[in-house]
Amino acid sequence: MAPAAAMQNEASSLQILLVEDDAIHAHLILRAIREYGKVKSVVHLTDGKPALDLLTSRRDRLSSQNDDYPHLVLLDLQLPEVNGFEVLRALRSEPMTQQLPVIILSSSDLADDVAQSYSLGANAYIMKPTDFNMFVHHMSSLCEFWGTVVRLPSI
Repeated sequence: MAPAAAMQNEASSLQILLVEDDAIHAHLILRAIREYGKVKSVVHLTDGKPALDLLTSRRDRLSSQNDDYPHLVLLDLQLPEVNGFEVLRALRSEPMTQQLPVIILSSSDLADDVAQSYSLGANAYIMKPTDFNMFVHHMSSLCEFWGTVVRLPSI
């Protein structure tokens, strides 16, 4: 078993790509992640197209061991140009991004949205809580799980 200090160090190296177009939701997510305090960096983009550009074009030059490549994608479904379903479909169709963990963060509780997200390869589907304290709790749990509990693939 890894010492607590080593586990904490691993959590602090977690790098997240947040794809969220709603400014208020993005602010809450970023604030909740900051409250958690163990994430190394968060890149925030407001549409799926720049997210795909970042993940696929930069992936040719980077590895998951590089400081610039995200370990985890937090993805909204309702995006202006390229929606979350399209992003997820594209990521799962490319060998270089198939294993990249993608968490859907959505306001939608529609069963069809949940089912389609999982059928396209989402690793989890989280409804955005309306209560800030619950939001912080969810983000802390998410960061703790992906930052310390699981072993991420070497992409």
